[in-house]
Amino acid sequence: MKHILLLVLLSVSYLEAETLSGLINYAMKHNTGVLQGKTAIELSRASERMSEAAMGGEFNFVGSATHYNIERTLAPVPPSAMMAKKPITTSKEIFSAGLAFNVPLFTGGAQIHQLRIDQLGTQIATIKSRLGREEVAYNIRILYLSLLAQDGILTAQQHYVASLKKLASQIRTE
Repeated sequence: MKHILLLVLLSVSYLEAETLSGLINYAMKHNTGVLQGKTAIELSRASERMSEAAMGGEFNFVGSATHYNIERTLAPVPPSAMMAKKPITTSKEIFSAGLAFNVPLFTGGAQIHQLRIDQLGTQIATIKSRLGREEVAYNIRILYLSLLAQDGILTAQQHYVASLKKLASQIRTE
């Protein structure tokens, strides 16, 4: 019983130093559930942006490099080129690079539906985050008020004990 009273006294002394709004603000900044909700919202917004970007097509950089052990001709060699005095163009390493733009012409509405699904996912994540924040605030309010009630009960018990002692002393003197 003494340990419980000590815990209540320490809790109440801490509560007197901190306001309810201060406790709620602290919890909103440091609660892992609230932080996970914020991260879920950011993730769903990123998914939504990716779906929007996929509708506009994409640029791709393409390139290749080939290395041969022996030299290869780079163009067809006609008989007149074989008779010419200049050497035939050859290479052991062939490189190519380019830029491609791909845009889907018809997807059957899949991209539009995916965008709508991602928008709904963002709304769900926002609602879940808001619900989590309200739940944390509610729990803090309940704990705060119950600790204040325990403080009131402790004060009442102390007054009751003092009254009983006073009554007992009066009974002894009479």
